[in-house]
Amino acid sequence: MSQQKKGKSFTYIGGLDSVTVYLPTHTINVKPGEPFEVCAEDASALKNHANFQETTGASVAATETAEEAKS
Repeated sequence: MSQQKKGKSFTYIGGLDSVTVYLPTHTINVKPGEPFEVCAEDASALKNHANFQETTGASVAATETAEEAKS
């Protein structure tokens, strides 16, 4: 039986009005200061990126992917 890794929460802190982020398993749209949650695989891609800060202690809803937003 395998254990599933828990996702992490991040906040976009870059200078653009919004960005579309293409991660290994999802595509998301975020605005500055907007917290979002990603799976463990996507979190590993963001953890060392200068425009994203890991968010701790905040209650964050799962972020809607770009594909889900279109429907």
